This record gives sequence, structure tokens and C-alpha cells, in this order.
Amino acid sequence: MSNPVTFELIKTCKQSGARLGVVHTPHGDIPTPIYMPVGTQATVKAMTPREMEEIGTKIMLSNTYHLHLRPGEQLVKEAGGIHKFMSWNKPVLTDSGGFQVFSLAALRKITEEGVSFRSHLDGSKRFISPEVSMDIQMALGSDIAMAFDVCSPYPCDHRTAEEAMHRTHRWAERCKKHHTREDQALFGIIQGAFYDDLRIESAKTLADMDFPGYGIGGLSVFREIRKVLPQEKYVYFSDNAHCPYGEKTKEYIIERARRITEFLLNEGADIIVVACNTATAAAISTLRKEYPISFIGMEPAVKPAATTTRTGVVGVLATAGTLKAEKYLDTRGKFAGGVRIVEHVGQGFVEAVEKGVTSGEEAEMVVEASLKPLLDEGADRIVLGCTHYPFLMDTIRQIAGKLYPERDIEVIDPAPAVARHLLEVMDEKGIIRKDGFSITLHSSGDKEQLIKTYSNLL
Repeated sequence: MSNPVTFELIKTCKQSGARLGVVHTPHGDIPTPIYMPVGTQATVKAMTPREMEEIGTKIMLSNTYHLHLRPGEQLVKEAGGIHKFMSWNKPVLTDSGGFQVFSLAALRKITEEGVSFRSHLDGSKRFISPEVSMDIQMALGSDIAMAFDVCSPYPCDHRTAEEAMHRTHRWAERCKKHHTREDQALFGIIQGAFYDDLRIESAKTLADMDFPGYGIGGLSVFREIRKVLPQEKYVYFSDNAHCPYGEKTKEYIIERARRITEFLLNEGADIIVVACNTATAAAISTLRKEYPISFIGMEPAVKPAATTTRTGVVGVLATAGTLKAEKYLDTRGKFAGGVRIVEHVGQGFVEAVEKGVTSGEEAEMVVEASLKPLLDEGADRIVLGCTHYPFLMDTIRQIAGKLYPERDIEVIDPAPAVARHLLEVMDEKGIIRKDGFSITLHSSGDKEQLIKTYSNLL
């Protein structure tokens, strides 16, 4: 049986290896690379199919899990399939339902046979196996169906990721054996969490199964902002080739901030979080004047520390750039009346975090050298003034408890407050998404190091 979906390679970049191509499907061609809008329940929120076509959309994704629960795949089939049901005569990809079932957490149980869960709509008992996922997607009639996979929890150890990967491979074999629709292509999904050896093994194993295409499984959790905005499309840029910013000049930081802002705007950002205290202090005022987009910045949480301290001494751990910045000095002057502020640069903190060293003897030595002077001054509130520092939170608390066990010491991370502020601004602007999480990582330096760092820290 010939594949209903094929890929034609047009050109390969000699410098990067990036490929330009065309995916041929029964409902039309898809130039690649391509952005694929998410129509969770066979519709893109606030958009008509005609509008989607007018803006140049070539393919849409619909969600197997949600369509199975409501209105049900049989109704979609009776309506003539998903294309007629949604009045869209171009390519459609359906996911397998694996991630949505995985995200139900307390409502589901995974066995070798499949996943038992309760509907988030009415609490009814449901079951999806590789075979059931294939039956649903064949009834829907998408151009591209995805194999039912196991999403690794995040973070997870190597053994857990390996077990999930092997089960994904076994389920992929069952999917391929059960899938019979000749006008629909079945793609495999590579798993293995952030472990390079598992990703390579998964890619090789699935390639040997000879699927016509493959997807790459992703993340499940994205720290504080993901907690309050779980359905966003995130583009994260790490300027790891130029950090730490603490000793850089203001002019240098502003220029870096401009370049990153322009990159993020080209990626389609609706709002930009400057997730760095030093960059916020040096550049956010300039960015707000020069670019027509909202910026959310960081600043040390001096106010909550000053209002809750019992010793009257607040310690601030930050970079040298933050501590001398006008924005920080204004914040300190505004909120620290009647309280003594003691400050110290977190020497080696950024470098340790970038290496993934957040606990153990090396991390403890780095933390104690900068934390002890603040505690010796009587501080009982420690404000973290750099977005790298919260990854050392457990070690900071451990050292504080060891040095002054009798003192009620609280370590304050501003990130949750920033996340809440971001939520408020996005809600006010009406730009909160509710049609599926995604994250893309970009780096000015070593991309592999960025991925490894985040596999350890998130």
C-alpha cells in the first residue's frame, strides 16, 4: 500500500542543515517548515474556516481526546468526516490523545493495555488504548493520525523515561498493526524525555518501524508562569552566550535586549517577559519606548520582605548590575523605610545554575560564601534578585537553617508574583490562549547545553 502522505525535499541549507520541503496529502500540499494552528474541537477559537484560509493556513490540528468526548467520533463520521464537519477542505492532523490523558493526572491510570480515566466533563469512566485511539482517528478521517504514546512526567529519572519510551514503542507497533485506513497516514512519536541516549534510541526504533512521518514528544511543566497560564504557546530565548549580565555595561545589555526583542517579535510574541532582573533594570524602559508590545519585567521583592521581617533586616542577593541599577535603588527607597537593607552579590550563582549544579557540596560552598554575610548582619528575609537564584532555593534554605537554626528565615522568590502580574495583563488584553501548551527553546549559544540545563532545572 502506497503512503497517502509523502514528503518532497526542495532544498537543504549547507550551513545549518535546515530543510525546505513540501508534504503532499490527500487534501493538499503543506510547505515546510509550517505553523500549524490548533483547532482543539475542530475549530480555531474566534476564527471561521474562511478566515483561516484567507490568512494562508495550510493545515490544522484537532484533538482526538476532546472530539472523542464531545461530540463523539461517530457523529463526526456521520457528518462526512472531520473535513466536512469543520468545513475545512485542507489537511488536518489529529493528535493521539496521549498528552491530554496524561495531563489528567489524578483522573487516570496507565497500564500496558491502555489508559483508564474519568472524563473531565462529566466524570464518566473512559478507556483509550492504542487500538481505540486508532479507531477514533480513523473515524474522524484526518489526513495524518498520531500513534498513541506515553508522555514522560517531568522531571523524571532515566529509568522512568526509559520505561515510558519502551511502552511508547510497544504501543506504536499495536497502532500500526491496527491502523487500516488507506487515505490516512500514521506518524510515530519519539519519546525519551531529555535524555539524549533515549531520544536517539527512540528515533532509531521508530525509524525501523517505517512510519511515513514522526513527531517529537515534549515537556509537561514550565515553572511558575505555566502554573497560571497552562495553555500558552511559549517561545523561550536564552542569551547564554552573553550571560551573566551582572558585570556588563548598561549599553551592552540594552543592545542585547533589542536584538532578543526583535527575534521574539518575529516569532509572533504577543507579550514579552524580561525574565532577568539585570536586563529589566537596564533595558526595560528603553524597550517600552521603542517597541509596540507589552513588557513584563522583574524586580527584587523588597516590599514583601520589608513588611514581614521580624529582625528589621532584609538581605538582598543579586547581581552587581541589579544592585547598582536605578530601578532597584528606587524600589529600595520606596518600600524599605524603617528597615535596614543589606546586599551581597551572589558570586558564582549564575555559573553554577547554568552548569546544573544546584545541590551538593559545590553548590553549598557557593551559596554559603554569599549568604553568610547577610545572615551575620541579622537578616531574616532573603530576597532573590536574579532569576537564576531560585534554582538554588533548597540549598539556600539548607545553609540558612544550618547557620542560624533558631532564626525564622524566609527566602523570597519574585517569580510567582511576576507570573500573577502577567496573567492579569494578558487577561485584561484578552490574549490568553486555551487551546494547548507548547514551548520552543532558542539560544544565542550552546542549544544542547540549554536543553540539558532545563532538563535538570525544570
